[in-house]
Amino acid sequence: RMISNKPFILIIGVQKAGTTSIHKLISNQVEVSLPKIKETHFYSNQENFNKGIDWYLNQFDIRRNIMCEVDPSYFFYQDSAKWINDTIKNPKFIILFRRPIERALSHYLMSYYKGYEDLSFINALEAESKRLKNDQNNFSLINHSYIERGNYSVQLNRYLTKFDKSNFLFIKFEDLISKKNSKQTIDTIFKFIGIS
Repeated sequence: RMISNKPFILIIGVQKAGTTSIHKLISNQVEVSLPKIKETHFYSNQENFNKGIDWYLNQFDIRRNIMCEVDPSYFFYQDSAKWINDTIKNPKFIILFRRPIERALSHYLMSYYKGYEDLSFINALEAESKRLKNDQNNFSLINHSYIERGNYSVQLNRYLTKFDKSNFLFIKFEDLISKKNSKQTIDTIFKFIGIS
């Protein structure tokens, strides 16, 4: 079954590039429905996807005009683009990009403060490929994929082979946080979503 009756916007990434700030801004808009769970991981977790599209739709207030989810895991996980393509008719995507090394450091600090990382930043980068290769339960994929998540071209290509480029808005993290450009950047995001 396809979701086709309302505009559906997915803000899919990247992790540590301002998606939480965008989520907060959108949550104040009465015409937009965000899921009750901040990141459902419906399109990035097989177990959640197996719950079915009705479970996913139940996370939203379907009385609102625009459906929107902010979940940066969707940009990174391999099956997300396919699953979205199979279940949402003509979705629109917003992707925020951040310099990969800055993104990696921010990700590292998050993992470190959560207690999931005990190596130095340099040692963690050096250990990443071995950790990902020996990953048993996706723990390292989630918490130690510092460099891998910055490989934007591979991840973006999964989407551009399935969806028209006109359905994408690309934003630079620097523009979102800059004093000079942030208002204009937020206006661009809101216009793309269809809200004032």
